[in-house]
Amino acid sequence: AITEYFQNQKCSAGLGLLLDHLAEEFDWDYEKISSLKGQSTVKVSDGCMVFARMDILEHMNRGARKEDVMLAVIRATAVRACATINDITYPNTERFLLLGGLSKNRAFVDALSDRSGINFITDEMAEYGCALGMALYTAEWKKEDER
Repeated sequence: AITEYFQNQKCSAGLGLLLDHLAEEFDWDYEKISSLKGQSTVKVSDGCMVFARMDILEHMNRGARKEDVMLAVIRATAVRACATINDITYPNTERFLLLGGLSKNRAFVDALSDRSGINFITDEMAEYGCALGMALYTAEWKKEDER
């Protein structure tokens, strides 16, 4: 049973989208990004996509490796997601369902696990979890409205 639900409402909600844009710029597929391992030698802002983008441009202009830049963005995204998780009163570190498109990115899930100490449950259909939940909620709401 779902006991608590939280969604990132902070400015950094666009960091996941930034990963997509960066992948397109680097001409990398999802599997390559998801398979990245290790630590980055550079850092990007974890609080704002605009600032993160500026950091990326600076690192790229200074000759940083694409792998390091991508790992830095993944880390920044994990830091921000961890801040959202910290809003939960007592997070269950043994079973924690991760929904959304980033749940399919193994590098992100690993970075988030390392940072939070939580063993995340993911599923290949997890990117549709929020949409499915909203559809079920709307169907129930419509039934009540018809009564």
